[in-house]
Amino acid sequence: MSNPYKGIYMKFRDDGGTIEDIVYENIVIDQPIQWPIWIGPAQQADSSDLCRANPCSLCWPALPSAQCRGRASTYRNIPLKNITINSPMNSPGVILADSITAMENVIFEDVIVNNPALLKYDYHTCEGVKSGVARGKTRPVPSCFEDQTDGGEPQARSLDRDSGRTAVGVMRRAEDVGRHKSM
Repeated sequence: MSNPYKGIYMKFRDDGGTIEDIVYENIVIDQPIQWPIWIGPAQQADSSDLCRANPCSLCWPALPSAQCRGRASTYRNIPLKNITINSPMNSPGVILADSITAMENVIFEDVIVNNPALLKYDYHTCEGVKSGVARGKTRPVPSCFEDQTDGGEPQARSLDRDSGRTAVGVMRRAEDVGRHKSM
């Protein structure tokens, strides 16, 4: 894909749907304009008010007053494999679901961002993910995913059901803790 507005765009407009067992594989996205990866609510306008959130405002996140809400829908068993994103103009993307129906078994394997926009290396939003895993050479690792990448430190992550946000803590073996302190 060359210069798409959004690259991989998986969305719901309304509550109650299911996206399940979908594989994205062997995709190159060159110079995406907005979001290389968007998994979440439809970012759209369906009225004369272009910034009205239904469910996610077209003005989000550029306008602080604009809203984008996860939908009560199901995302399950969604692997992205061997995805290369070259020179994105924004952050690598948005991963957003409702905390009650949090995403399950979302896997990024060898999802690589090359030459990211200045100061926009991390995913803009990563919320409402119950089980997300980054493997292989994936970089950057979405903040709400478990890091199982080559050379990455295993991280324990837990989903706060009230906020949909993920708490992260680096796990280390007891013998490694002593070694890190002495360095």
